[in-house]
Amino acid sequence: MFTMYSWDPGKSTGWCYFEDSRLHSFGTVQLDDLGPMLDGISASAVFVVESYFVRPKSAGGFDHNWSSPVTLEAIGAIKARARLIGAEVVMQQAAIKPVGYGWAKMVYKKGQKNIHHRDALAHGVYYLVKRKLIQPGGLQIAQT
Repeated sequence: MFTMYSWDPGKSTGWCYFEDSRLHSFGTVQLDDLGPMLDGISASAVFVVESYFVRPKSAGGFDHNWSSPVTLEAIGAIKARARLIGAEVVMQQAAIKPVGYGWAKMVYKKGQKNIHHRDALAHGVYYLVKRKLIQPGGLQIAQT
């Protein structure tokens, strides 16, 4: 069985869980609760994670002076859990989200708030399509 988690890391981390290329569950978890959630994952073939770069303001970033970049903490926790359980880690740029949204039959609007689970879904669908596990627009949702 092919299993995968896709992640949109941050203070609020969006996640999606896939089995055999079907979406099974999704949600958002706060940084303080990410560790216990990760501890509950005992096996996974792939972790797809949105990467994060500290960009200068001139490139759309923001001033990181005196900040604690929690997104990097979340990414580190996800990568550490993947290593412990032998999951493959695939990092993706945020720039692929518009394509992933389209392939998931969702509309992407830059700057929307509280849509981390949708961003995680876009990353997961992008991975599945690029690996030819589903066709664009062909995501199936598991019946529970």
